[in-house]
Amino acid sequence: MAIGDGLTIYLREKYPNAPLKHLGSPQTIRWIECDMEEQDLTPYYENQWYYTKQAWENLNSRKREYPPIQDQLDMIYWDKINGTKIWEQTITKIKKETPKSPEFVEPEPIKEFQQEEHVTFNGEEFSRPVPQEALNLLNDMIDKHF
Repeated sequence: MAIGDGLTIYLREKYPNAPLKHLGSPQTIRWIECDMEEQDLTPYYENQWYYTKQAWENLNSRKREYPPIQDQLDMIYWDKINGTKIWEQTITKIKKETPKSPEFVEPEPIKEFQQEEHVTFNGEEFSRPVPQEALNLLNDMIDKHF
């Protein structure tokens, strides 16, 4: 999910005024609909995990709503004067209610993806690579309907 969203982040950054859309992959971008020739996406491919990480963080971030700094400083001041712990209790409550987002772990790079077809016959499972013609036909069907 974040990979496609990473592509969206890249496209918005690189072409901010073009209403480019895609279906999760560079192959589904319709440049002609935006009166653009097909663009070189090498910078995206070279930095794909950077954009994927940005998208992942956007999807998984839980923003902590802290009081404004001025209010926090005021709380700290009055805590010192009155011997209370209101600031500490406020911040602890916010941290407990909104835990930090998990760390993004970059996956191992995939050299080549080979789509496989899995078939079960008489209780025995077989797998084989999907022919390129079948993948091309599927891509054509997707392109025509989206």
